[in-house]
Amino acid sequence: YEAAVGSMRQSILIAPIDPRRHEEIIRTSLRAGDTSTALLYANDAEKRFPRLSIFSFLRAISLSEAGQHDSALMAFERTAISASNNLPELLDSSFFMAFGAAAERAGHYAKAAELLKRAIELDPENSADACNHLGYMWADRGENLGEAERLIRRALEQEPNNGAYVDSLGWVFYRQGRYPEALAELLRAAELLEKPDPVVLDHIGDAYEKLGKTAEALSYWRRAAQLDPDNTAIAVKIESNSRSVAGQ
Repeated sequence: YEAAVGSMRQSILIAPIDPRRHEEIIRTSLRAGDTSTALLYANDAEKRFPRLSIFSFLRAISLSEAGQHDSALMAFERTAISASNNLPELLDSSFFMAFGAAAERAGHYAKAAELLKRAIELDPENSADACNHLGYMWADRGENLGEAERLIRRALEQEPNNGAYVDSLGWVFYRQGRYPEALAELLRAAELLEKPDPVVLDHIGDAYEKLGKTAEALSYWRRAAQLDPDNTAIAVKIESNSRSVAGQ
């Protein structure tokens, strides 16, 4: 990646007026998780090529990936306005999926739901990500649980072995109080994922706790904490339940 980006930087110096060079380095940086480089070049490209809405879009994504959620939301809003005038094809399902995810991260849940529904409507045959994202958001907030389950099952119809989607199904079962079913799906999600995920492990711990199996719950919470040591919510669960197990 470092060598590739170095070459891309040189190509921009050689041909600074070629927007393709700028788009290439932004997209490559985003794929590599290098949000600082992506945002640096997205900011520059948006100034260089103010009439090309694609750079407003890439800047919005870069801001969202960098955790600057309110700024990302404003950038998506500007992109939607500008693209409607000069690049309407940009406003496809992928755009509204990214816009909706940014709104959710910024805490604007009603707006996120509206945008994710738009993403689903625009491309229903390839709507698994949007269905899962909206379903999981509602499940995590304890809202619209019946509709959340329907959306997650719809995502699984398209990708039945997607571990993230299976976790979402387990989590909506958990929120519905269907703890044995939740645990079964959450354990299956852990098996399907290529590497351990702290969110899934935390969910498994929660399901075991509801079933009265505190020792098993602690085992999974501790594994989750090792992968996400800054998660204070998991630390609190471990501390409070460790005392109860020790007292048995």
